[in-house]
Amino acid sequence: MEGRKVIEKAKETGMITHLLAWSDRPEYRQIKAWMDEGLIGNLQEIHNWSYRPVWQQWTKRPTEVQPIPDGFNWELWLGPVPDMPYHKNYTHNVFRGWYEFGGGSVADMGHYSLFPLFETLGINRSPISARAFGTTSREEIDQVYQWVKNDVAFPASCTIKWKFPEQEYLPAFELFWYDGGMKLSLAKNWK
Repeated sequence: MEGRKVIEKAKETGMITHLLAWSDRPEYRQIKAWMDEGLIGNLQEIHNWSYRPVWQQWTKRPTEVQPIPDGFNWELWLGPVPDMPYHKNYTHNVFRGWYEFGGGSVADMGHYSLFPLFETLGINRSPISARAFGTTSREEIDQVYQWVKNDVAFPASCTIKWKFPEQEYLPAFELFWYDGGMKLSLAKNWK
C-alpha cells in the first residue's frame, strides 16, 4: 500500500524517488571515528559476510509443468523477462537466485550492510575492478560425478573482491564480500 502511494505521488508531482532499506550502524560510525583520530591506521581492506542465501539455489531450470495459481498475474511477474513456463520456484521467496529475477545474495543483502558503510566512510567512487569466485555443483551420471554447467542461477556461495580507487577521505582499498559459508581464509591468496 505504501509503495503504491509513493509511486502515485511521484507520477503526480514528477518527483524522483528512491527506496532504500536503511539500517543504522553505530559500529560503522565508531570505526570511522577511530580512523579519523588515527587510532587504527589507514584502511586497506573491508570484509563483509552474509549467511545468505537461505533460499534454495538451483543449477537447472525446472522441467515440471505447473499451473499458474488463480489470481497470480504471471505475465506481470515476468515483466521484461522473455516468456517462460510458470513454476513456483521462480516466485515469492526463492526468485532471488535466478539470473532473470534476482541478483544473488549480494544484491539481496549487500545494500543492508554496504550502503550504510559507504555513507559513513564516504565511499562514492566506483570500483576499478571486480573478481568473483563461486561454488560449483556436480551430479552423478552413470556412477560418475560430472560438473553441472550452471548458466541460469547464482551459486550457493561466492566471494567477490572489488578494488576501489582512492576516495576523498580514504586511500585505495579492497572490499571483499563473502556469502553462503565462504570465509576470509578462502580468499587470502588472491592477487
